[in-house]
Amino acid sequence: TPARVLRMALGEDASALMDAFGIEELAPGELDLTPGCIERARAARGEGPLAG
Repeated sequence: TPARVLRMALGEDASALMDAFGIEELAPGELDLTPGCIERARAARGEGPLAG
């Protein structure tokens, strides 16, 4: 993953950099790129659906 490459190149500095930018490494099963993910995230925040 790009995060692993960054860690190999920068070592502990990579972790500090990722923490500073709020970047976290996700397992492939944790990443939801389906169209429904936007609507679920909006609903979790109490927002209505996007106008379509």
